[in-house]
Amino acid sequence: MTDSTIDENGAGIFGGGVLIAPNGSGSALVALNRVTLNRNSNGVVAEGGNTTGVIVVEVRDSSVARSTSHGIFTNTDASHAGIVIDRTTSTLNGGNGIR
Repeated sequence: MTDSTIDENGAGIFGGGVLIAPNGSGSALVALNRVTLNRNSNGVVAEGGNTTGVIVVEVRDSSVARSTSHGIFTNTDASHAGIVIDRTTSTLNGGNGIR
């Protein structure tokens, strides 16, 4: 995704601006470039709890601000999800900026 603005998505601590959640053995390779995420429940979420596949996310030259919960985070019980963050801010979020 490039040159996009995503505002006010999700409810409470669920969902958010960009939710990456493959199932089964599915994998996801995601690139976010020059993306602005404002006032979402979560900014960017890599949810690996329902897959045995790999999740790789790159967030570059972007801004994540004022999320109700976390700005950028991965939620998995295994080590098959990773987020690379380059020249990106994560500020004024209700939870962690980056987790």
